[in-house]
Amino acid sequence: MPAVSQSKPAKLFISYASVDRELVARLVEFLRQQGWEVWWDRHLEAGEAFDRRIELELAAADCVIVVWSRASVASNWVLSEAMVGFESNRLVPVALDARLAIPLPFNRVHAASLADWTGTPDHPGLAETAQGVRVTLDNLGMRGTQGRETAAAQKPVLAVLPFDDLDAAGAARPVCAVVPTRLIAALGRFTA
Repeated sequence: MPAVSQSKPAKLFISYASVDRELVARLVEFLRQQGWEVWWDRHLEAGEAFDRRIELELAAADCVIVVWSRASVASNWVLSEAMVGFESNRLVPVALDARLAIPLPFNRVHAASLADWTGTPDHPGLAETAQGVRVTLDNLGMRGTQGRETAAAQKPVLAVLPFDDLDAAGAARPVCAVVPTRLIAALGRFTA
């Protein structure tokens, strides 16, 4: 009888503003209890190039959870990470404020409400967030926490090599950095 292989849990990426870290830590704990692997910037090592690591983790994530708050809607990092999730249909937004104006185009995607959440594990917005993750994973061909290893074994591999920097010196976000990230996110939508 062949051995049954254990598939790896789906990988979630959390995007948030640092002022919300305490509440986000509780969200991370809740999501891990659901059986998912969660990456957030608390995994960065001292001396590590954080922008490169974030891009790699974002590209590898099966689902991008964006925690919208008054601080995160003004964060260029959060907006960039949300765009990757939005463009690849991997975005699951969560709102910490009921009256928050989520920026375009992200307001087109329903956000689970954690407006009055104090960190307790019984808040209905947590169940809504978990269901949003499950639906997103199902839409990508994954079933909950199963199927990652099998799907990965069947997918073709494509390498995206660095681009030459064609932008002016000191450009805020050079094309050579944006194109590979967006290409990887776009290709991640296709199945073999």
